[in-house]
Order: sequence, then C-alpha cells, then structure tokens
Amino acid sequence: ISIILFFFSLVAFAAFAQSNSTDFDVAPSFEWLIQNCEDGWCGSVESTALYAMSMKLAGYSSTYGSQAIKQIQLEEKESESCFQKNSCNVRDTAFAYWVLSNYGEDTSGIEDYIRKNLGVGLAENWWLEIITTAENQMCKIGYPSGSSQEEKEILVNQGKFPECSAGQPETFFDLNECITPNLVNSNPNLELTIDCSSIGQGTIISIIYNSGSSYYLTEQATAAKYKTQIQNACHKKAGACDKDVSLWTNWILKNKNSDISTNLYLLTVYDNLDPVDLSLLYLSSSDAEIKSDYLDALLSLQKLDGSLNKNSYDTAVALLALSAGGSAEDILNAIDYLKKARKSDGSWDSDKATTALVLYAAFADASVSLPSMPGSSGIESDTFCGDDVCDPDESVYSCFKDCQQPESEICVANGICEVDYGE
Repeated sequence: ISIILFFFSLVAFAAFAQSNSTDFDVAPSFEWLIQNCEDGWCGSVESTALYAMSMKLAGYSSTYGSQAIKQIQLEEKESESCFQKNSCNVRDTAFAYWVLSNYGEDTSGIEDYIRKNLGVGLAENWWLEIITTAENQMCKIGYPSGSSQEEKEILVNQGKFPECSAGQPETFFDLNECITPNLVNSNPNLELTIDCSSIGQGTIISIIYNSGSSYYLTEQATAAKYKTQIQNACHKKAGACDKDVSLWTNWILKNKNSDISTNLYLLTVYDNLDPVDLSLLYLSSSDAEIKSDYLDALLSLQKLDGSLNKNSYDTAVALLALSAGGSAEDILNAIDYLKKARKSDGSWDSDKATTALVLYAAFADASVSLPSMPGSSGIESDTFCGDDVCDPDESVYSCFKDCQQPESEICVANGICEVDYGE
C-alpha cells in the first residue's frame, strides 16, 4: 500500500511540476508583489510572511525574501516575543513564527507567547472513565495548581466512583467538579497524571468530552499510569475563541511539531462547506480516517472549473491540501483555474496576501527570473540603492527610491547600516 501511495504522490508531483514548467509566466505576479510590497513590507505580518515564503520557494530567499524577513523582525515586540508590536495578536505571531523558523531565524519565546494566550474552547462536561473489575482501589490524579503540583486520591470500585459522580453516571468522574471547581474549564491544555498503579496493568483510562448529545472520546490508554493533556484549547482574537485564528495557528504549530493543538475545538466549530476549514484541518490532523473524511469533503466542493467557491484565495488554500493528498487531476484543475483567474496586472484579486498565497501554493517550483537586488550579485560596486541614481542593475522592482519613488524613505531605523538594502 505504501508503495502505491508513494507512486501516486510521484505522479501528482510530476503533474504539478509539468503544469508549472513553461506554459505560464509567473514573473509578472512576483513583480506585482515587489511593486506593492515596498522594501519587502506588504502591509501586515501575515501578507509579508506569505511574500517571504513565496520568494524563498522561487529561489530569492537571500534577496527579496531576506528583505521581507527584516521587516517582520522590526515588528516584534521583544519584551513579549509577539507581533505586530503595536497590536500583538496570535495570528500575526503565528505567521511570524512560521516564516522566521523557515528562514532559520531566532524564534525563541514566540511559542511561549502563543501558549500563554490560549483560551478554553470546550467548556462543558469533561469526564474521566476508568474501566476495571477491581474493587475499592485508589487512583491518584496529579494536576497543576498555580506554580505547584497537587494530587488527589479517588476511590474506584469496579469502574464506579462512589465518592463523587457530580450527578453523572457512576462510571464517569467529573473532572470539573470532583477535584476542584472548573479545573478543566479554566485551564486550557491542562496536564493530568492518572496513576492507578494499585489496580495494575489492564486498566483502561479514558477522557471524554460531552456537549449536549455529542460525546467525544479524546484520549484512551490501557495502562496503570497515564499522563495526558486535555485538548480543550482554542486560539483567541480580541479575547474570544476564534475559528479562523485557531485554524491557521493550529496548522502552523503542527508544522512546528508543537504539543499545542486545537483540533478538538475546531472539530466542534468548523464549517464542512468551507474549503479553507477543511483544508487546514486536513493538514493539521494526524488520524488517517479523519484526514480522509476532510479530504473527501473538500473534493466534493471542487467545481468543474477546478476552483473552490470560484475564489482564488480558497482555491490556493485548498491546493495546500490537494498537493498533500489529492490526485494529479484535482491539482491540475485547481492550478488551471488560478492561471485563468490572474488579473492583467499579474495579481490575484489585486490583493497582496492572495497573490503571495497563490504563488506559494500553486507555483512553488516555477522557474522565474526577477530583477536582481543591489548587493545580491556578489560584485563590489560603488553604487547602491539609495544614491538617487537609477543604476543599470537597478529597476523599478528592486529599488523604488532611485527608479520610481525618489520621495520614499528606504532607511529602516534599526541601528544597522544595511548596504544590501540601500542604506
């Protein structure tokens, strides 16, 4: 089976590469971005991150990409390791984390900021189930309390909890009532240690989440001692759980192999008719069966023209998922749609984020030749971008100050004289 899947992946990749070979010139799109992302800044951390990643895949990481990275770094609030510095938020911080790590830059502290700003997205019933035939044995539950670790002993009698059921079935131990009030509902990603060593091996330990008539078996292990993290977290926007912020941040953290996950929260709020939701959940999930369901639902939304919602942004996000699990035909159809959707100025929807995302998702391997930036050729020169002369190796794309906008300021006040960028 693995060989067959690998074969189909190669077929899809070959089709992807062939589609982007010579029949579509992406240079105008990159040039449009360079024009509209002055000095590498596209107006937001998210758009600039997508721009930098598209430049990296196109082979311009040390020039245009590096310029964008410097702009993002200037937007860090160093005391909190968050972005943008005047209005730190999780989404921009996550995109900065993604692109800076891909460029090998320092990202220390960024994931800690994201972790500190987690919210509780699932705040209804959380139950512990211990399946055993043993009579009147004690289990210990370890949990954090402030800066210390607390422990509570609970009596288990043939899978029932005679000392505390909190109005639930006797086989469910209420984690929000029987230890300390709202223990789970006030602590995102709460870490629990469940020690049933007195019962011994063969004990089945489960964590269950209940909302209305829906029940989710979130964790299960056959073990005498089990350590787990309650998956009740969400990522917030303006103080409240936000689906879109959670989707993108969850995908980025998955790429970073983080232990932070909002998959369960997203499972309860996602829209199964939204290709962005389905694509990012597919890319963030580890369970093969669940991934297959997300992909099938995504493919059912793809239109005959190859698009998702006849929308360039949605189609580009879907391509991230299709490139990982779709067929060659699905991929080619989506790319063909995007080729036809490009505007005459080279952009998609006249939007920087959409254009950068399309280039990153659909044309990563395209061969493109862009005007060189000053200092990138390795040849010593007395000329530089910022000397008020449009030199032969400069262009409207590589040096706005000299060739198009003499009134703009290219100097970035960061205490470093960056000759490569015209200072």
